[in-house]
Amino acid sequence: MVHRARRGWCAGQNVVGVMPGVQEAADMKPYYDHAGITIYHGDCRELLPQLEESSVELVLTDPPYPKEFLPILSDTWAPASRVTAAGGHLLMLSGQIYLDSVMAGISAAGWKYLWTGCFLMPSANSPIWPLGISTGWKPLLFYGNGHRNGWPPWKYDVLSPTSSTADDKSNHVWGQSESQFRTAIERFHKGGQILDPFMGSGTTLRAAKDLGRRAIGIEIEERYCEIAARRMAQEVLPLK
Repeated sequence: MVHRARRGWCAGQNVVGVMPGVQEAADMKPYYDHAGITIYHGDCRELLPQLEESSVELVLTDPPYPKEFLPILSDTWAPASRVTAAGGHLLMLSGQIYLDSVMAGISAAGWKYLWTGCFLMPSANSPIWPLGISTGWKPLLFYGNGHRNGWPPWKYDVLSPTSSTADDKSNHVWGQSESQFRTAIERFHKGGQILDPFMGSGTTLRAAKDLGRRAIGIEIEERYCEIAARRMAQEVLPLK
């Protein structure tokens, strides 16, 4: 097995200490911790309160869309706000059927709505069966942590797939494009640490690693922690 859930995961790399922004706790050991990228295996609602307050600048995530996950999402945004610095941001993808409930839960946690961007999908034929609609995009919700501050001008609000990894489902059934997540970070990350409380197979963390940014991911399913750790173990190739 390549994982050690309690002692950390590493493939030919040294895992030493805990990265800045993380408070040591008996029940919070990194699954993977190397070169500014840390993965935790567990429920984000339990682990977020153990992260240091105001230690994150950007929450970038693609949480589950089905209705049964709405209570989990609502329970996540307040602790996510606590660990996000004043002036930091939440960027998250969302489905549209329950968009009103998703947005209500975020606002109830104190986040301030800023904007809705367009996350283009490589296929324009994604069927939404209850409504008989075929959609080609997803909302990318922009929120500020207690403030309605934006970014230096001008940031284009449409994210298009730009590589062969677009809509990549090879690592996760709900996987998204690495290239679009890199674009999101390049455009909307002001600096500091990135957090993905619904990490899945690690697309946010992989994009952060490729750009030399620090990031924390939390995932409740260990099989996806293992996949994410393998993805992080692939070093960034220098550009020629």
